[in-house]
Amino acid sequence: MAEETFMGVPRSAIDWSPRIDYSKCNYCMECVKFCPHNVRVKI
Repeated sequence: MAEETFMGVPRSAIDWSPRIDYSKCNYCMECVKFCPHNVRVKI
């Protein structure tokens, strides 16, 4: 890994799993279209 930190935070301390704020979700599916890793989030 080129960098040991991300924005000053140790990478090992970051939870990299995707999260959806359901209070803001309108089920537009833009998150699925946007994800470069093709992560499927159960909505």
